Amino acid sequence: MGAGAATIASAGAAIGIGNVFSSLIHSVARNPSLAKQSFCYAILGFALTEAIASFTPMMAFLISVVFRSKVEVQFHGLIHTRGR
Repeated sequence: MGAGAATIASAGAAIGIGNVFSSLIHSVARNPSLAKQSFCYAILGFALTEAIASFTPMMAFLISVVFRSKVEVQFHGLIHTRGR
């Protein structure tokens, strides 16, 4: 459940990418002579936003591993205390 909640950030990244390219379209419509420079900034913004989106599967994996290890430790401790 926690791993699924960690992937909600992907929706935020999609919104961020939409904002980046929406701003690119608006800036080129206002000043077409700066289209090339604006496109470079838009690609940089896209890359940074996509980098945040690529961290979400990593965080989901880490969350699932941490909770799995805690359950195994608690279960393992329960087995040893009942055996005595």
